[in-house]
Amino acid sequence: YSGTLNLTHYDKEGTALMEVEFIDAWPQTVSEIALSYDTASDIEQFDVTWSYQHYKVSSKQTAVFNSGSVV
Repeated sequence: YSGTLNLTHYDKEGTALMEVEFIDAWPQTVSEIALSYDTASDIEQFDVTWSYQHYKVSSKQTAVFNSGSVV
């Protein structure tokens, strides 16, 4: 099973700078989820290593030049 993953990179103001689209991605490894009564109120965290066939990068930035034109 595979799908498409989207990753968006933001600056510190929250503006999207770049987006990466991973095509035909699938989880290669998933770490164990430790279950315990001691951590019942904690958010479960686990690591996932992804594999993918290829990716596309798109820039979300807008360049402004002295002439006032926007690219």
